[in-house]
Amino acid sequence: MGEKRELRTIIRPVRFSETEWAAVQLKIAGRDFGPVVRALLIGGAIPEPKTAVRVEIRRPRMTEAEGVQARQMAWIGATMGQIAKAAKSGACRAAILGQLFTLCREIKKLQ
Repeated sequence: MGEKRELRTIIRPVRFSETEWAAVQLKIAGRDFGPVVRALLIGGAIPEPKTAVRVEIRRPRMTEAEGVQARQMAWIGATMGQIAKAAKSGACRAAILGQLFTLCREIKKLQ
């Protein structure tokens, strides 16, 4: 069996400014803060990161036209769900056909 590890019971907080903390986060690169500081102060190997470093992805906002198209697509999806529900429940064919014609009109608007 391995040797018994000594319990770490002493905690010392450290204060950073926003700028300092941003620099620290870049340097520790996804590693846990405690083990890195312990390794630097006492001497030892700096542990590998547990997870990959996260990179923030910035996506441009939708244009007004894209927003309109997204809303239309959402409406079409909801209408298709209603049609499927009506068909499963055995609703009258006229109601289902009415929904299908409305759906076709909306799809033609997108083209």
